Order: sequence, then C-alpha cells, then structure tokens
Amino acid sequence: MKNIFYKYIASGLLIWAIPFIISLFLYDSQLKSWRHGYITDKIVLVFILLVITLITFLVIRYKNGSNWIITPLLTLILSALLDITILINILKSFDIYFWIFTILPPYILIYFGLSYTILKDSAPKTKETVK
Repeated sequence: MKNIFYKYIASGLLIWAIPFIISLFLYDSQLKSWRHGYITDKIVLVFILLVITLITFLVIRYKNGSNWIITPLLTLILSALLDITILINILKSFDIYFWIFTILPPYILIYFGLSYTILKDSAPKTKETVK
C-alpha cells in the first residue's frame, strides 16, 4: 500500500505542487498579471513541470517500475482536480475553457510523453509475462 501511495499520490502531488508554488511567485496579484510577461512565465512553468515530471518518473522507474498508462493517467487526474479546486478558490472568475486550452495540453504531452519514454519497459514482471 505504501508503494502505491508513493507512486501515484505522492508523486502526483509533487509534480503538481512545485510548479504551482513557483507560479505564486511569478504572478503579481495586485496587478493581476505575470511579472515577466505571460509567455515567459508560462515557458518557465512548463520547463519546471517537465523537469519535475522527468525526475519523478525516473525515480518510479528505478524503484520498481510502473505501468506507463496508469501513472500519467492518475497524475493527470490528480493535477486536474487540484488545479480546478485551487484555482476556483483563488480566482473567483475561473474560466474552465481557458484551463482546458492552455494548461491541459502541456499536462497531457508531458505526462504521457515522458511516461511512454521512461516507463514503457519498466512494468513489474508477472509470472505470465516471464514465460
């Protein structure tokens, strides 16, 4: 059970929380704008998301492997739920369509792309797959 918690819940929280916390420092709430410009700050956040996801998936691979579809799917669901829950509370006028078209595509590309690249051959072997 501890292994499942680490692989899916803790890793998903880590992947989501670090870019979110960094975004709080990049966003000026008084001016309601990004400090260095929207494009620059989004590039920084996507790069941080990419690096954190890469490191987390590598740790999962070398600890004991995982299914390359389940890991990014659960990470995506957890990230989406946390994003929507937190952003609705922070931004009273949260636009779901804006989130779908700007934040969801990097999540999908990074999570599934890195998962396929890193975890595709790392699934734990069962007795049936060894034969």
